[in-house]
Amino acid sequence: PGQGLHVLYLARPSVVQFS
Repeated sequence: PGQGLHVLYLARPSVVQFS
């Protein structure tokens, strides 16, 4: 959520879905 999904998106676009 918030910045978390932003950082995860940079690392793994798939994680953005989880967050």
